[in-house]
Amino acid sequence: MRCGTRERFVPSADKAETLTRSATKKHSPMGWWVGIAAALVLAISAWLWLRRPTAVSQSAKSIAVLPFDNLSRDAQNDVFTDGMHDDVITALTKIHDLTVISRMSAMGYKAGTRNLRAVAAELGVAHILEGSVQRDGNRVKLNMQLIDARTDAHVWANNYTEEITDTFTVQAKLATAITTALKARFAPEEKALIARRATDSPEAHELYQRARRLEEAGSSRARAPFAEAITLYEQAIAKDPKFALAHAKLSEAHGLFYFFAWDPTSARRDKAKSALDAAERLAPDAPETLVARGVFAYRCEEDFERALAHHLAAERSLPNDADLQDYIGAALRRLGRLSEAAVRSERAMALNPRSLGIVESYALTIFYLRRYAEVEGLVQQKRAVFPGAPRLVEIGARARYARDGDAKRYTAAISATSRGRATGYTQARRVGDLNAAEAALGRLVTTGEVEDVGDGFRTLPLLRAQWAFIRGQRDEARQFGNAALTELAQRTPNSRQQGSHRGEVAMALAYAGRASEAVQAGEEALRIISAGDKFLAIRLGMDIAETFLVAEQPARALECIQQSCAAGAMNTAAELRHDPLWAPLRTDPQFDEILKLLTAR
Repeated sequence: MRCGTRERFVPSADKAETLTRSATKKHSPMGWWVGIAAALVLAISAWLWLRRPTAVSQSAKSIAVLPFDNLSRDAQNDVFTDGMHDDVITALTKIHDLTVISRMSAMGYKAGTRNLRAVAAELGVAHILEGSVQRDGNRVKLNMQLIDARTDAHVWANNYTEEITDTFTVQAKLATAITTALKARFAPEEKALIARRATDSPEAHELYQRARRLEEAGSSRARAPFAEAITLYEQAIAKDPKFALAHAKLSEAHGLFYFFAWDPTSARRDKAKSALDAAERLAPDAPETLVARGVFAYRCEEDFERALAHHLAAERSLPNDADLQDYIGAALRRLGRLSEAAVRSERAMALNPRSLGIVESYALTIFYLRRYAEVEGLVQQKRAVFPGAPRLVEIGARARYARDGDAKRYTAAISATSRGRATGYTQARRVGDLNAAEAALGRLVTTGEVEDVGDGFRTLPLLRAQWAFIRGQRDEARQFGNAALTELAQRTPNSRQQGSHRGEVAMALAYAGRASEAVQAGEEALRIISAGDKFLAIRLGMDIAETFLVAEQPARALECIQQSCAAGAMNTAAELRHDPLWAPLRTDPQFDEILKLLTAR
């Protein structure tokens, strides 16, 4: 039977018992009590997560700056008002003795009636700064008030009237007033850093702010907002060629195109380097320049040690920058230092609790650390903030499946976020739901979609080859393996993609029946990745294990799985136990040892 038909999948007689044993067990009355107990455990874990102390919630010197009201007659001044709001937050984030919530999370409260006590509780802060901006010609008036959200008491209030060209001076005035009101230390070096002018051109500054808003609202899976942001950064630089901060952000944006392979060419990398060189020439000691150096090292050079060093140096001047904490966590993950990465990701999440990308990074990190109860509690807590976020829901569902082994609950949770589409092929295969897996693969064949397997994408011929192998159809697997080789030969990977590309080639060779070549390519891919990206090596280790399995090297496959799981668990014990791909290995005693290694922490 070929993939993509509507017929029900029936495994061959010699595999039926192995592949469906877990699905045919009868439920005893005790199962109901187990289900109730599992639900109670989930509720308790979520409650404990919500009650746990954080660095932000414990600090009386913590603050969120809510979006300012635009009182100008011209609605076009919304961009200017948002820019003022960003400038104030940027200034405050440089003060070590304060804890400052990021602009992105604060902007979630721009519209609607504000219950300040509730807002403060949601953001984990003690104080709220509110304000309004009124622009009249070349002058701007700001009204500010600082409120203790725990008591609703007004701590401080003031107004400022400045020329538009002098608005940067308001940052320093506000920083001084707020640190005084909160009895926080305001060091001389912090004052000097805040007093620096980013640009003397209001037009350049507004273009820069518009670019930042596009990046803030964008997704790492959609290139259009970042392409537009690059254009705006270039326009800002045209207005003020000495605008170092715009050069730094332009370098980061070009690096994103290179890193995500939207444009993995040397020309794009050179653009990132050229913009970085300009920032270093104009402001070599600025913390934002240090951040851009780290981003370039990470995205364009895969030098994660150097990226980490630059970001840690920048942190000395940017202690409350959520993105920087996220960058530090990402570099630590790539270096295989997952426990340290989790600490940084949690800090980033505390500073920017409404960033889905940061929350997902933290959830994935603690998932790899097998802290499944914490993952469940986090996903439960964030459900109202990010309703139906597919990746977050999947991580939570996999964590719960690791603990209770309930495949039906897992697939129900995934399907609820699929907007009417069936559970994905890889998701269904992981829990041994063979009918759902085949249906999902048939949909991919029909639509031509590329499946996101959570840790990257896999070419459709490889998925079809894998499915044919699981069904015992070796001739069909060879056919799709050869098709995958043809497709992969048309790609031109950049230096960052070499290891992953070689891993895919190895897998295609194995399915194509070229075992010795597959083993050689697989070992080469492991050497490339293990030398640099330890986090990617965890995932690639499982892919190479699949290659060795297909190439009839079971001992080497088990060794790769064990090494991958020891570094960080991409797969759970329940998934390895029920995924039909690994059925040929389950009779080996080493497989049981691997399952013990994957015990939840």
